[in-house]
Amino acid sequence: MMRLIIIGSPLSFLAAARQSGALIGRKVGGLVLSFHLLMLVNATLSGIYIVALSRYAAAGTFSQGFEPEMVEGAFLPKS
Repeated sequence: MMRLIIIGSPLSFLAAARQSGALIGRKVGGLVLSFHLLMLVNATLSGIYIVALSRYAAAGTFSQGFEPEMVEGAFLPKS
């Protein structure tokens, strides 16, 4: 994400300075594509976590890759 900011900021300035519609369109398209990719990764990771919680709630077993404290902590009341 930081790469997008570092590379994207100068490109945005350049596109605005040149008033280039194609460059502005490419910049906006890249931003939209990056945002959708970020949403896809977020949804995938959320789904994996929900499955791990469901397995723990149903069978009391921990999924591989998840520490017991993290899974058990999801069921504690928030203070």
